[in-house]
Amino acid sequence: MPRNPWLAIDAVTSPARLAGELRQEWEHFVSGGRVSRVRAPVADSWQRSLEWGVDPSGNRLAPVSVDRDEASERWEVHPLREAAPLIRHCLASIADESEHLIVVSDAEGVLLQLDGNAKVRSQAADSMNFTEGALWSEEGAGTNAVGTALAADHAVQIFATEHFSEVVQAWTCSAAPVHDPETGELLGVIDLTGLEKDVHPHSLAVAMTTARAVEGHLRYRLRERDDRLRARYAGRIGGGVDRRALVSPNGRLVADDARGWLRHMRFELPPGGGELILPSGVHAFAEPVGEGEAFIVRELGRSA
Repeated sequence: MPRNPWLAIDAVTSPARLAGELRQEWEHFVSGGRVSRVRAPVADSWQRSLEWGVDPSGNRLAPVSVDRDEASERWEVHPLREAAPLIRHCLASIADESEHLIVVSDAEGVLLQLDGNAKVRSQAADSMNFTEGALWSEEGAGTNAVGTALAADHAVQIFATEHFSEVVQAWTCSAAPVHDPETGELLGVIDLTGLEKDVHPHSLAVAMTTARAVEGHLRYRLRERDDRLRARYAGRIGGGVDRRALVSPNGRLVADDARGWLRHMRFELPPGGGELILPSGVHAFAEPVGEGEAFIVRELGRSA
C-alpha cells in the first residue's frame, strides 16, 4: 500500500488483491471489530460514517438533496462554474482514457456537474444515485472521495472496498477541495470517479493539480476585479481630509488611503454598511458602492 495516507493505490499494487484485503477489513469493522490495515483517513471516515448512521449494506442510496433542475440552477451561479472549461481541459484526457467521470460538488457535497462517458454516467446514477442533486457528503453517503475530501479538507483517493456503503464498492474516486482565494472558505470539490477495474494510479495527483489550477484562476479573476474597483473608485478614496479605503464586501482591503491607514487590516463590515469600530479602535463609516460590490470606509475619529 502506498506510504501517502491519502493515496489508495499505486502503479505496482494489484487492485484485485488490495480490494480483497480491504473487503475483509470492512466486514470486520461493520460487524463491530477494529481495523488494522486501513489507511488512517479511511478508518477515521468509517468511524464518522458509522456515527452518522449511514447504512453500510447499501440498501439506502445517497439521498436526493435537490432535483436536477435546481442542481443546474445552483451550478450556473456557483463560483466554480466559470472555471468549468479549465476543469475539463485539465481532466479530459485522463477521464476519457480511463472512463472516469469529471464531477464537481458544492461545499455541502451536493453534486452539481457530471461530465464524461454516457454509459458510465448512467451506470453510476442507476447503481448508487451518483447524479446531479444527490448528496455525497459523508453524512449522506458514507466514506467516498467527495464527502471525505470535504470532511477532512484534504485531497483523497477512495478505492473500491474502502467505501463505507457496499453499493459504492464497485467504484473508485479521487477528489480535491477548492478554496475561495479571498476568504479561504471551501467552495466544493473536483472529483474523478470510475469503476474499480478502471482505477488510475495518477488520478489523485491530477485532481489535486486541477484544484490548484482552478484556485490560481480564481485568484487571477479576483485581481482583475480589484484592479477594476481601484480604477473606478480611486477618486473617492484619495485627497480628502479624512482617511478612506476601498474594501471588499468580505472586509478585505482593496485600496488603502495614500497616507496609509488600514495596512492590510481585515474586519467585518455591518450588513449594508454603516458605522463600525475598527480593530484599531478607530470609528469609521462603511458606505456601499456599486450595488454592494465594494465599500468605501472613511474615518470618523479615534476612540479616546
